[in-house]
Amino acid sequence: MCEAFVASKPAPGVPPVRPFVYVSAEDFHRPVISVRYLETKMEAERRIDELTKDRPEYRAIHVRPCKHLLAAEK
Repeated sequence: MCEAFVASKPAPGVPPVRPFVYVSAEDFHRPVISVRYLETKMEAERRIDELTKDRPEYRAIHVRPCKHLLAAEK
């Protein structure tokens, strides 16, 4: 998805820096969430960073759920 986003042309009126927001995962739900799931999330973060690192018109944002935020919602 990030590859398509980076390859796309911005619509008129879009800010000069286009953020790509990726919802990742944090390692606090083991054994409920598998190690492989977490590994693939981290691989995706690295790939997104690679795709955007030499392109100042894009900004990679990785959002990881926080254990403290989830506890506060209960």
